[in-house]
Amino acid sequence: MRAGAPARVPLATAGAIGWPAWLVALVLHLAPGIAVAGGWFALRADELLPFYGICALLVGSGWWLRSRGRQRASDILEMSGLFYLAAAGTALTCTVSTALALPYADAHLAAADRALGFDWPAMFQLFHASPRAAHLLARAYEILLWAPQMLIVLLIAGRLPLRAWRFLTGWLIGLLLTAIVYPFFPAIAAFHHYGLGPEMMTGTTAQVSWNLPQIMEDLRTGITRSLGAAQLTGVVTMPSFHAAGAIMLIHGYAALRWLRWPAVLIGGTIFVSAVPVGGHYLVDIIAGLGLALIAIVAADRILARLEPAPSSG
Repeated sequence: MRAGAPARVPLATAGAIGWPAWLVALVLHLAPGIAVAGGWFALRADELLPFYGICALLVGSGWWLRSRGRQRASDILEMSGLFYLAAAGTALTCTVSTALALPYADAHLAAADRALGFDWPAMFQLFHASPRAAHLLARAYEILLWAPQMLIVLLIAGRLPLRAWRFLTGWLIGLLLTAIVYPFFPAIAAFHHYGLGPEMMTGTTAQVSWNLPQIMEDLRTGITRSLGAAQLTGVVTMPSFHAAGAIMLIHGYAALRWLRWPAVLIGGTIFVSAVPVGGHYLVDIIAGLGLALIAIVAADRILARLEPAPSSG
């Protein structure tokens, strides 16, 4: 084996190291579970059941295939179901924490940007002065919707299941850290703080939710007190999980030599796009970078204790 090359291990060992990711996914559902049990939120089970049914079908199919010896297909299905399950738990948790009605942090985040010498409105004007650049970054922003799942498939197909579980575990730890930090910095995003609207988004598809201020205000004032399909969306500005996800994708794709440098280029573009396309403050991006590094290190250390040692033969 080449020095520095990722270790390839028997696929059958991968299933035993999934429990940290499962634990994080379950923790991400504690807050919404408590909120519903305590009567603070109503559960729209009719709206959520199809989504959670799909997650259960993916996981259940994966477990069935594992019993039939189809380890690779099993891992892909189980990890896919777990990926979406954790994403839903994060969205519902952040919905519940938004209702805490802590003061908006936009003024403080904008002040932090200025202290760093970053002029958000000037950046926005420069960004939209070039429609091609705006369109490119808007397309890059969307990549985070499918690149993690593709990485899992490629790692499993390349007989690197342990790297796939490390990536997924780190991703889920990143989601958990986001859900923990978010309640202390609720924000309506830079677009709204600076009074910008979708009509000013030349060359982009305006990925940001322009209804975010109303969504958050309805939660904070008690108008919205239900958990349903409408709550399976992002409300987090600080920290930027788009920035964190970009870093974790670069780290994950590094295991695939033929995609290493393209991933650096694409991941870097996703990272940058979070500011003008996602409406994040610069400090959100810095926080996302720190969050990603913590999640990567945590996942590596946790799974290093669980992964079987490579055979000496």
